[in-house]
Amino acid sequence: MKKIFENEALSIFPCNRGFVFAEIHKEEISGEQKRVIAFHKHNFDTGLTDLITKSAYLSNVFTNHTDFLKAEIEDYINVITVFPPNLGMVIIGTNGVAKVYDYNCRFKWRGSLKYKGYAPADAVVSGDKIWCSYPDSNTLIRYNANSMRQEFKISSGVAGEIKEPYGLFALDNSLIITSQSSGVVQTMNLDSYTVKKLFEFNEPVEKYIKVDSNEIVLTKSGIYKL
Repeated sequence: MKKIFENEALSIFPCNRGFVFAEIHKEEISGEQKRVIAFHKHNFDTGLTDLITKSAYLSNVFTNHTDFLKAEIEDYINVITVFPPNLGMVIIGTNGVAKVYDYNCRFKWRGSLKYKGYAPADAVVSGDKIWCSYPDSNTLIRYNANSMRQEFKISSGVAGEIKEPYGLFALDNSLIITSQSSGVVQTMNLDSYTVKKLFEFNEPVEKYIKVDSNEIVLTKSGIYKL
């Protein structure tokens, strides 16, 4: 295991041969300590982590929709954006309101994805389905990406112990689920919905991603390559 980044990152997204992330740190500006957002890209080929511009970060996260999303999204750090096949994109704000756009950024649908009063902590696309995590109720909910209707709900105790599911990552025919309360990272088979422990970290894992053969976890203490 190798620690790639020492401080807490706010977001992390896979990109070609690496990943990008944002973090907030304090800088002295005109004699005052101010919180500043910085953007980084880690390259697996070189093993280096470099500062990048906001535009480069957005281009890696939002691909061809960068200009549109700059105007559409106020909080581009905490917003959840997924890209279902044959659709376009779904933007989920911190208030739980989802907006659906087609490939040409034309508005198609708007509605709330809140569950028991809480917005999703994360969302991920698997096929034509969108899975959302709700740590406050130990629940995962599957939505149909075309209709945005709730199709399926699974909670702790139904098919294994899902403890405060937080970060989600789609891998093959399964979901990788991180926990807000523990270092246990689980995998859920999307055919049988059986849940198994993938590994256990020494602190809660906020996000897991895999790029090629590289497994990365985001925690409060930093970013690690497993």
